[in-house]
Order: sequence, then C-alpha cells, then structure tokens
Amino acid sequence: MKAHQEIIAAGIDEGLRRASRRRRSSRDFDESMQLFLGCIAVATILFFFLPGMLAGALSWILAGGVVLSALVAIVQHRRLGISAGRTIVLLVLMGGLMYGVIAGGYWYFMVHLASQPLF
Repeated sequence: MKAHQEIIAAGIDEGLRRASRRRRSSRDFDESMQLFLGCIAVATILFFFLPGMLAGALSWILAGGVVLSALVAIVQHRRLGISAGRTIVLLVLMGGLMYGVIAGGYWYFMVHLASQPLF
C-alpha cells in the first residue's frame, strides 16, 4: 500500500513540475511576442512618420529584434508542443495585423481626413 502511495505522489509531483514548466514557457512566449509586435510597431511608425530614420542602423536593430523575438517565440512554442508552422503563421498574421492597424490609422488621419473639407 505504501508503494502505491509513493507512485501516486511521484506522479503528482511530475505533473506539477510539468505544469510549472508549461506556464513558464507560455510566459516566455508572451514576452517574445510582445517584443516582436513592439519592434514591428516602432518600425511601422518610423516608416510612415520619419522614413529617413530607417535608413541607418536603427532599421537593422529593429529587424534584428523582430528576427530574434520570432525565433524565441518559435522555440518556446515548440517546448509547449505546438508546431513551428503554426507559430510562423501566428507571427505573420499578428505582425501583418499590427502593420495594417498602424498603416490604416495613418492613412485615415493623414490622407483621408486631410482631403475632406473642414466644414
């Protein structure tokens, strides 16, 4: 009977360790996704408002941030058991959505509203 209780206790401990590891990986994925989207947002804003700034080293820093955070996100998703293809699709969709929202806002306020009469 005692051996049976030890087996159950060992199984519970392993389950708790696995859940803790999964939570930590999920949190790391969320942080890398925030960095990924932040770099895309900054690059998009600079592209529309200050295009001259993207001609220098800042563009390489932002591109490196996007690539490294995407790689970290893929690795973290693989640790959670999610395929790399699904993660890449998620990153492309979220990055495109971030770019589209910022570009659409810029277009609406700077182009569309600017062409409308004031009163």
